[in-house]
Amino acid sequence: MQLFPKKSLWGIGFAILRILLFTYVGFGMVLYTLQDTYLFYPPMTPMEECAELPNARIIAAEGTRAYVIESGSSTKLAVIYHGNAERACDSVYLVHWLTLYGYNVLAVEYSGYAGDQSKKPSVELLLRDTEHMNAWAKKKEYTELLIIGRSIGTGFASYHAALASPQKLLLISPFDTLSRVAQGHYPVYPVSPLLKIELDNIANASLAKEVLLIHGTEDEIIPIERGRSLFDQLPQAEKSFITISGHAHDDVLGTAESWSAIRSFLQ
Repeated sequence: MQLFPKKSLWGIGFAILRILLFTYVGFGMVLYTLQDTYLFYPPMTPMEECAELPNARIIAAEGTRAYVIESGSSTKLAVIYHGNAERACDSVYLVHWLTLYGYNVLAVEYSGYAGDQSKKPSVELLLRDTEHMNAWAKKKEYTELLIIGRSIGTGFASYHAALASPQKLLLISPFDTLSRVAQGHYPVYPVSPLLKIELDNIANASLAKEVLLIHGTEDEIIPIERGRSLFDQLPQAEKSFITISGHAHDDVLGTAESWSAIRSFLQ
């Protein structure tokens, strides 16, 4: 005995299909509208509350904030763009190393992070932060420039490299393009046309003279394939790709191998 007439079964099928289609389109619209909310996770502890950097002073360049840690009379500058869900204060593990190698340090804070409740972070705003930091550094006339980025910060570090053509660019857990990372997290959507602003590290990082990439093999946030793709397409003769076996996104610097590579890169 047939429980539903044939016509009713077709009607039920089309009704389910319509629900799935509306759900798909609706969530796609949410992704497009709120993509910066999905992308950025800003901690709100104020910049002033950073006991880890007692010798730092806070500057503001066109509204973009950063810590400055000076290293005597050195004319070398290292600029740090931190990862997501971090503050510039969390870059202390790099700051200590950089000062040992004679670098002044500019640890950039992002709009909408670290107590900044005047705006919400977006790719557009953070690219503007990068432009402000580049202009500030150029006025200081440093003779050597090192730019460092971690995770999402590799997008802004690479953009800074495109503006300044630094001697060295260090990218930790990097990606080739933001759209390809997002595509991996949302495979059922055509991410590229939904993305408001692209971060193309392939094009931007190409203007640095020497590049070091470090990536964990077990990274699930930015898979190592994205870092490898970036490395393979960079044109520099002086480039290195260090893979940290068995380590993920957040612990990739927790090995002697990664710090040995950084130490050699800084010398």
